[in-house]
Amino acid sequence: MAIPSRRSPGLTPRRVLDVQAASAGIAHRHQHRPDHHAGVGDRHGEGIAWNNLGVVLQEVRRFVDAIEAFQQAVAVFEEVGDDHNRDIALANLAALRG
Repeated sequence: MAIPSRRSPGLTPRRVLDVQAASAGIAHRHQHRPDHHAGVGDRHGEGIAWNNLGVVLQEVRRFVDAIEAFQQAVAVFEEVGDDHNRDIALANLAALRG
């Protein structure tokens, strides 16, 4: 399965978390944003942050954005060779796609 590694132009991890924190009050649970990890070269941490972001987006019913976040997590985990976390992100993605 080919998973695109591009983000939509309007969706950035910081923007999503800022909006969610203001509107839903739950995004604070995942303070480590993907852009933080990318900025310090921690690809594995970035993948975990993308997956966590997907969970938050799913909880606030932003399903399209959650799918995109899970796709990003899958791409990062494939890049770093983390099959276990890739499978978790794929399971999260499959649950959304039903």
